[in-house]
Amino acid sequence: MPKTKTLPLLFALLLLVLPACSKQEEDGSRDQRSNPTPPISLTARKQEADKIDPALISAHNRLGLQLHRELTGQAEAGDNALLSPYSIWTALSIAYNGSAGTTAREMASVLGLKDMPVTEMNEGNAILSRLLEGEDSGVRLNIANAIWHQQGVPFKDSFIQAGKESYGAEVQEVDFASDKSVKTINRWISKETEGKIEKMLGQPLSPTTIAVLANAIYFNGSWTDPFNPEYTKDEPFTLVDGGVRTLPMMHTANMLPYKETPDWQAVRLPYGDGRMDMLVILPAASSSLDQLEQQLWADPAPWQQPFDEASVQLGLPRFKAEYGSDLNGPLIRLGMKQAFQPDAADFSHMADIRPLFLSKVLHRMVLDVNEKGTEAAAATVISEESGSMQVKVHEMTVNRPFFLAIEDTQTKAWLFIGSVNDPE
Repeated sequence: MPKTKTLPLLFALLLLVLPACSKQEEDGSRDQRSNPTPPISLTARKQEADKIDPALISAHNRLGLQLHRELTGQAEAGDNALLSPYSIWTALSIAYNGSAGTTAREMASVLGLKDMPVTEMNEGNAILSRLLEGEDSGVRLNIANAIWHQQGVPFKDSFIQAGKESYGAEVQEVDFASDKSVKTINRWISKETEGKIEKMLGQPLSPTTIAVLANAIYFNGSWTDPFNPEYTKDEPFTLVDGGVRTLPMMHTANMLPYKETPDWQAVRLPYGDGRMDMLVILPAASSSLDQLEQQLWADPAPWQQPFDEASVQLGLPRFKAEYGSDLNGPLIRLGMKQAFQPDAADFSHMADIRPLFLSKVLHRMVLDVNEKGTEAAAATVISEESGSMQVKVHEMTVNRPFFLAIEDTQTKAWLFIGSVNDPE
């Protein structure tokens, strides 16, 4: 009797990140969604944040730094390496709900959740999402998840329910054998990223694709104290190879959370009411970004603690950076192996189909940093603290490769991180 050829059934994860820092829409207004999350006061946020197990946030940040190390290691010298720990964490968490056996154990290990029940993880992720999407006067973070699955293929009710209830995922049936499926996914991506990413999928999906899980993030943050464009001027930025690029350098003088050692300087620039900020870490001229990264990967604690306020004269490049990568290799090297193996992957909590395995984990991030704030804050100008007591002024000019993180100040979650070697 002739053997029947078995076609592998697979699914893909798409991670889309679009932080537009201090950026206004063309008409000067912020983007609006049809059902925005209601505003949450700082006190209420603190109470909600306390419900999240600190181990979950720690695991979230650790995964981000581990992937940052892997991506930096595989990048060409002088390239940027940007990612969203939150986006990757969220998409993998949804997939983890569908895993079982060794596949689940490996995913739990990579996620750092060996002893945490999946229900507790889902609950913590749901709270974190609500906190992040709650508006303030200067921050807008839109988070969207979607699950597309093949028409006629029954998925487990428990998996679909977890996706909807804990992650707010849109669930749709599509025919992956049709070119329309790619258009459907790209249309959703374009909508959720405000049209900034219009064609994430350039080629048709395999006809054996069984599901696509997607996470998209759009971040629009207005500085609490915007940079005045009148003080922006072209200045040199020294690249890794010693070359020099001329960039517009923004300037401000303000009281800011600041810390320094002989090896580095670090400053936090708050957004809106202060619930989020950008952490910028600049290696000393005698050091390098590579040395700083080694310290970060070994122990990020010095940069995850509160900084004292200090008078800072800051120069920060106005720049845009974009980064995209296939995360299969990095995740496999971290220990998530079986999920990618057609003959071994176990996603039986997702659907009763074998083989069912992870085919692609794609990640893309676009970063835009400039002077602009919201319309209400546009009149704010450079200010210097003055008084009878002489205050030491710290000068920090970010004119060489640096590390940055956009963080939630209450949960301590690092939402976006990256090494910027070549800003443009």
